[in-house]
Amino acid sequence: MLSPADLRLCSRDPALPGLPLLLDAAAMAQALGCAALTPAYLRYKPGVSCTASFLTAEGQALAVHAYPADRYDEESRRPRWRRDPAVIRLPQHGAIAIPARLDRHLRGLDRLLDPDKGPRHLRRMARARLDLASCRMVLLRYKPGRRLVARIDLDGQPWAVLKVMGEADFDRALIGATAAMAQGQAPLLGADSRLRAILTAWIPGRPVCPEMTGHAPDPAVVAQIGAALAALHGDPFRPAADWSAEGDAEAVLTAAADLGALDPDLGARAGGLAADLAARLGRARVTPGLVHGDFSADQVVMAGDRPVILDWDNAGCGDPARDLGSFLARLDAQVADALLTQPQADNLGAALLQGYGAAPGTLPLHHARALLLLAGEGFRLRRGDWPARGRALLERVEAILHRPGAIPTDPDMPQLAAALDPVRVLPALRRASGLQMAEGAPALLRHKPGRRALIRYPLAGADGAALLGKLRAKGPDRRMPALHAALRRAGLDGRAPHRTGIPRARGAVDALNMWLQDEVPGGPLDPGDTAAMARSGAALARLHAVPAVTDRRWSHADEGAVLDHALSQAASGMPDQAGALQAIRGAAQAALAALPPGPDCGIHRDFYVDQVLIDGDRVWLVDLDLYAIGDPGIDLGNFLAHLDELALRRTGDATALKAAGQAFLRGYASIRPLPEAHRIRVFRHLSLARHIWISTRFADRRHSTQALIELSLKALADADPPALLTP
Repeated sequence: MLSPADLRLCSRDPALPGLPLLLDAAAMAQALGCAALTPAYLRYKPGVSCTASFLTAEGQALAVHAYPADRYDEESRRPRWRRDPAVIRLPQHGAIAIPARLDRHLRGLDRLLDPDKGPRHLRRMARARLDLASCRMVLLRYKPGRRLVARIDLDGQPWAVLKVMGEADFDRALIGATAAMAQGQAPLLGADSRLRAILTAWIPGRPVCPEMTGHAPDPAVVAQIGAALAALHGDPFRPAADWSAEGDAEAVLTAAADLGALDPDLGARAGGLAADLAARLGRARVTPGLVHGDFSADQVVMAGDRPVILDWDNAGCGDPARDLGSFLARLDAQVADALLTQPQADNLGAALLQGYGAAPGTLPLHHARALLLLAGEGFRLRRGDWPARGRALLERVEAILHRPGAIPTDPDMPQLAAALDPVRVLPALRRASGLQMAEGAPALLRHKPGRRALIRYPLAGADGAALLGKLRAKGPDRRMPALHAALRRAGLDGRAPHRTGIPRARGAVDALNMWLQDEVPGGPLDPGDTAAMARSGAALARLHAVPAVTDRRWSHADEGAVLDHALSQAASGMPDQAGALQAIRGAAQAALAALPPGPDCGIHRDFYVDQVLIDGDRVWLVDLDLYAIGDPGIDLGNFLAHLDELALRRTGDATALKAAGQAFLRGYASIRPLPEAHRIRVFRHLSLARHIWISTRFADRRHSTQALIELSLKALADADPPALLTP
C-alpha cells in the first residue's frame, strides 16, 4: 500500500502511469502473478522513467521499467525483450518487467546467471581448479544497468563475492579491489573485462553495523576502525580516479534537485543548504590522498581482532574527510531509523575520531555532504515515513553547518558571520523590525560568495512565521525595501479583491548590509495546476499594470547582451558546438534588432515558476531584485521559456507543459491585453537559448543541452515557428 507521500508524488507525475505500481511491491507481485517480491533498488526521473528492482522468493532478480506512453511503445519493441517469454509487458501501466539476465547494460549477467555457463566463467576468472559445478549463487544487491552483487557459496560455505558492473564503474572498481588487496584487505581472485565482472574472496568476520547486528558496536572496536582508516589514508598509492571538490559541490546540488522532485518542501529546504555547502566545498583546499569513497560501518567486518574494510568499488584520490564524514552521516541516519540514540551516535563518532587521530578541518563539510546525499534514501528504500526521515537528516545538516566554527566565511562579505550568529544578530533584528525573534540558529538558505546571501530568522510563536534577511556584499540595499513598500501601497499587498501580493519589508540592519522582509506563506507553483497557472498570469499582469516605481531601465540591447554572455560561456565549454551557438547568437540578435520598441512598464525581469508562491487563492510574487522599466514581453517570454526547458528536461518533450503556458497567458489576458504574439515569441526564444549555458552548469540538466541547442536553432531559424513555441 502506498503512503500518503507516495500518493501525492504519483498525482504530480501523470506522465508515468506505472509509477504507483513500481512503488508498491505487493501490487507489483500481483500484477506479475508471482509470490512476494522484496524491493531492492529504485531510480526515479520525474516524467521520464522509473526503474525498480526486486528479489523474488526463489532468489532471482528482476527489473521493472516504467515509461511515458510514447517511450513505452519504443522500448517494448526491443527485439531481445520481445523474443524472451520471461519478459512481461504491462501496457496499461506503461511498464516492462525483465529478468536480470536480460539487463542490456550488464551483458555479463546473461552468462554468469546461467546455471550451466556460470560455473565455467567463475572457474576461468579465478584461475582455480575448483569444482564449481555445484556452487550456489546468492543474490545480494541488484541495481539495474549499474551492478549486481552476489555471494558464491561452495560446499555450503561462503567462498567469494561476485560483482558485475556497468562500463563506467568497472575500471574504478578493479583499481579499488587491487588497492584493497595491497592493503591486506579482501584478496582479488580474478576479473573478466569482457563480462565486466570482479571476483573477490569472501572475508569471514563479525559485522559491526547496527543495521546488521541490531545493537550499537563497541566504541573500542570503532576506535580500531578509525585507526585502520588512518592507515589506509596514509598509503602513498594514488588512484587515477578522483573525488574532486567541484564534483562534491555538484553532487549536493543534484541531490537537492532530486529531493525537490520527490517533495517540493524538502527540496526547498535542501536547496538552500546545498547552495551554501556547494560554495564551501568548492572553496575548500585539501591535500588529496587514497580514500575508500563510500565508507561506513556496513563496509567493515572484524576478522578476529582486526577490522577488514570491504567494497572498495568507489576508491579514488580525494579529501580524507570524505570517508570520516560518510561514516558519521550513516550513524546519524541510524539515529533517524531508531537503531541508535543520538548520544550513542555521538559517542561512536568520537571513538572513530579518537582512533583516527587529528580530524581534517573539512570534516563538517563532508559530514553535511554525506547527510544531504542520504536525505532521499528513505524514498529509495521504500520507507513509508521517507519525508519525515528526510527532514530529520536535513535538520542534522543545518545543525552541523551552523555549529560554532562551522559558520561559512566570506572574505568579501565579512558581515555574513555576524548575521548567522544568534547572539549578535537577534537583538539587531528586534530593533529593526519591532518583532520578537525566536531563539536559535538562523538558517542560511542561499549564499553566492562575494555577492549576496539569504538567511531565515524564525519569529517567536508556534505558527512558523519568519523573517528573511537579504545581504549584499557591496553595501546596504535601500532600493528594495522602498520598492516593496511602493508596490504594496499600489495594491499588491495580497489582500482582496486582487489577492496578489509582494512581501512586506520589515526594516534593515545597515551594519550587516541586510534588509528584512516577511517570509510569505504558500507553496511552490505547480505547472500541472492550470488554475494556479492562470492566477499567476493574472498576478503578473497586475504587477505590469502598476505604474513603475523605479527609474532603472532594461532595454532590448541589455537583454541581447545577457544572451551574448551566456552563449559565449557555453561555447568556451563546448568548442565543438561553437558553430551552432554562433548561429543561435546571430539569429537571436537579428530577431531582437527587428523588434520595434513597444510600451514599457515595470517588469520583474526574472519571472518564472520559482518566483511564485501559491497560498490558496492568493498569489505572492517574490525576488524582485531585478525589477526595472522594460518590455512586458520579457517577463512573459521568460516564463514560457522556463516551462519549455522544464518540460524538455523532465520528459524530453518541450510541448509537455503547453497547457500550463496557455493557462498562464489566459490569466494574464484576463487582466491586461497581451503584447503581440511575435514580441512574446522573440523573448521566449532568447530566454530558451540562455538555458543552453545554464544546462551545462548542473549535472541533472546536462542531458538536455543538445536538445536545447537543436530547439533554439529551429525556433530562431523558422519564420513560422512550431506551435510549441507560439504563445
